[in-house]
Amino acid sequence: MKQHLKDYARNVVETKAREEAGKIMIHMKDRYAAVFNYDSDSMPRVWTGNEDITSITKDAQTAKPDNIENVLVSSLVDGTVTVSSSQNRKLGPSIDPLASSSWEEVSSKDTLITPVQCKSLWRQFKEETEYSVTQAISAQEAHKRSNNWLPPPWAILAMIVLGFNEFMMLLKNPLYLMVLFVAFLLSKALWVQMDITGQFQHGAALSGILSISSRFLPTVMNLLRKLAEEP
Repeated sequence: MKQHLKDYARNVVETKAREEAGKIMIHMKDRYAAVFNYDSDSMPRVWTGNEDITSITKDAQTAKPDNIENVLVSSLVDGTVTVSSSQNRKLGPSIDPLASSSWEEVSSKDTLITPVQCKSLWRQFKEETEYSVTQAISAQEAHKRSNNWLPPPWAILAMIVLGFNEFMMLLKNPLYLMVLFVAFLLSKALWVQMDITGQFQHGAALSGILSISSRFLPTVMNLLRKLAEEP
């Protein structure tokens, strides 16, 4: 009776282990996404350009490597079958531990994933997670572009040279200068009220333009109403 219960329990555990081994790619990608897309406080990362994507990617790829090894081999035979951590293996420089079709001291019937399959899974894992790295790099570049509102130096020089006559006209007509000053104050107020910088901080130019265009008229009306209500 005792042996029957032991065999039954072993069969249940082995079945569950093999089922989870078939989902190892899902588990690896879920763990990668949890480390890559969220910071240490479990808050979603915002790619502002100050993050070290290479370091974050490395941490995400190597997150809990020993937990993955625990899924690779079934340790069901008297609890004596173990696989040493990859960090403790003493292998020669020319030996590839994943080039074999079996694990050392592990029978084929107790193997969940062979070394060759493990190597193939790792290659597939890196290919399928490369897109997230590309997206992060693009988000950083878009954030940097959105924060750079000044025109290039040659454009500033062109405005200074070509706008000399207009500058002299402003000096001769202070009323124009006052009008421009009022227009600047209104533009600054609109800029703050509509949060234009925030609309483009994620690099989505089209959605930012649509959001600004839909909020422009209500914001102008709100500013005019506030000016009219002031004594």
